[in-house]
Parts: sequence; C-alpha cells; structure tokens
Amino acid sequence: MARKYRLEPEGEGLYRVIAARDFKTSRGQSPEVKEGDRGGLVSGPYNLSQRGRCWIEEGAKVIDQAKVLKDGLVMENATVSGQAVVTDLSWVAGSAQVQDNAQIQEGGAVLDQAIVRDGATVRSAGIVGGQAVVEHRAKVEDGAMVGDKTQVGGNAVISGKETVVTGDRYIIKGITKTETA
Repeated sequence: MARKYRLEPEGEGLYRVIAARDFKTSRGQSPEVKEGDRGGLVSGPYNLSQRGRCWIEEGAKVIDQAKVLKDGLVMENATVSGQAVVTDLSWVAGSAQVQDNAQIQEGGAVLDQAIVRDGATVRSAGIVGGQAVVEHRAKVEDGAMVGDKTQVGGNAVISGKETVVTGDRYIIKGITKTETA
C-alpha cells in the first residue's frame, strides 16, 4: 500500500504532515484529503498511522507519544499529547486537549475547550464538550454527553444515550455509574 503522508520539518522538533495521495477521512463533513494537502503537526511518524482513514488537519497537533489510528481524526486547533490515543471513528476538534494516557475510541468525541486526561476514556459515541474536564480514569460512554464546566473524575462512569451532564462547576467524583435507561 502506498504511503498516505510524508513529513516535513517544521521547527522546534515538530513535523508537518503532507498528504502523499488522495484519500477520504472518516468524517462525512470533512473534505477529502488531496495529495499535497497540509495536515497538522506531529513529533514523528509514530503519531499518525499510515493505515486506515485517520488524519490530523492543519492547525491540530499530535505530539509526544500520542497516536491517531484507524479512522481517528484530529481537527481545528485540537492537541493530543502524552500517550493518548484517538481511534475507531473518534474525533477531537475545536481547542480540545486529550492528554496523558486518555483514550478516545469507538466514535467518541472531544470538542470545544474540553480536556480529557489522566487515563480517562470517551467511547461508544460519548461526547465531551464546552469547558468540561474528564480525568482520573473516568469514562463517558454509550452516547452520554458532558459539557459546560462539568468536571468528571475518580472512577465515575457517565453512560447512556439520554444522559446529559452540564452545569457550572458540576463535579462528579468517585461514583460508580450515572446512567439513564
């Protein structure tokens, strides 16, 4: 299989991703990537897989040992760092940050100015947006949405398609499960 992208030095130890061939990303509203299109910044070739439909759009960064795999997408001014992983039709957009050992998978999304860090997981179409912070092994999953300035931590699990947690400084820590049927 032909390589999907190449890297060009950008300075400060970072490289610009440049599309080496045409391909489609995983997001329907995202335009097809054309050969020569500029992508985002990476620390090295290990940050973005050559396989699948994953991509880092111009303006976004994936640095340190973080990875974008399969059909993951990092867009706009988002940053993925540490040993975080974005994979499986998941996406990070806006000025969102995914840090440390966080996992965004199975269609999860992190948007706006949200932060997901420290082993937290967003998966199964879970969405974190606004200025929310999800951290310390917490999970947002199964279509649940967390937004505004909500903080979710500890071993909390926010789950279920009808579950929407928003508020000004609403804090959830160390609970087992918040779910609606």
